[in-house]
Amino acid sequence: MVVRSPKIRHKDAEEMREIFIQHGITCLYHFTDIRNLPYIIEEKGLLSFEFLEERGLLDKIKCGGNPLSQELNGWSQTRDKIKLYPRYKTPMAYILEQRDWERSLHLCYLEINLDVALEEGVVFTDINSTDSAHKEAKGMKGISLLDFRWIKDLDAWQDPTGKKKSQAEIMVPDYIDLSKIERIYFISEASLEEAKRLCPSLETTSIELRVEPTYFYRSFYTIKSKLTDEAKEKMFERNFKFNEIRMKTEFILPITHGLTLINDIRIIPTGTKFSFKWCTSGNEVLQETKGNLSGSIHMYKLDNLPPRKIEVGDYFVEFYLNDIYQLRIPFQVR
Repeated sequence: MVVRSPKIRHKDAEEMREIFIQHGITCLYHFTDIRNLPYIIEEKGLLSFEFLEERGLLDKIKCGGNPLSQELNGWSQTRDKIKLYPRYKTPMAYILEQRDWERSLHLCYLEINLDVALEEGVVFTDINSTDSAHKEAKGMKGISLLDFRWIKDLDAWQDPTGKKKSQAEIMVPDYIDLSKIERIYFISEASLEEAKRLCPSLETTSIELRVEPTYFYRSFYTIKSKLTDEAKEKMFERNFKFNEIRMKTEFILPITHGLTLINDIRIIPTGTKFSFKWCTSGNEVLQETKGNLSGSIHMYKLDNLPPRKIEVGDYFVEFYLNDIYQLRIPFQVR
């Protein structure tokens, strides 16, 4: 049984806070996949790997890092800690956003109240805790390990020393209460809307939800998406306006033009992969469309499910870029 022991303020909390403030650090960050947000809200906060395991949730969580780093988490005895960073755009976030890993994530940033770093038991590291050369300490000694020069440099990942130093961690034991999460940042409006679909109760909390693309490294993402039964030919007209397309999730047969998912996307690297997947609510795949995109700052990409494949029932359509989950839109046909 998970027991959330009360948090105790460190005896040097005010002095520690002053150091952070002097260096312009007023909050901390934790990145996670948007599909983890329902669990964070349901559990009323962030839980360590150890707590997640005890709650039977670890297999349901989309974890950052590859299998090796997860194994190292156990080796370095950090499974009872939650890792926070005094900056967004960490090198680890860069890897998870840009590389085509089997466990690629759709990230959002949680902004955490600085108070959590001023509690007893918090561990500070000078570099990533999975690095065997890392140093760690608590309290004032721990803060002295932080190299604020590199922590504040968002381009530190380009320098070998800076890359290591910018990965300094602030590890909080066991849990972080939901009340300490002040804001959540998303890369786009589509990402925010998907988070609200996954977790409707997000909007009932006091957490502020913001769209802030500059917090992210990713150069490809979905800006907005709409599902419609309007003729797809309309979307190729010269005077086409995305905002005039009606978004729908309930449809009545017959559906003359089929159904079209159209995505307003930002793509820079040529060769970025895309895929659409249309499924029944029972996960039977009706249609899957894959391909590569040409490099462009902005484009529309659509896929049409023809009328012959549509019957009465419950369905969903998913969209991926470089195998990274973007969104799922459930819909009904009556």
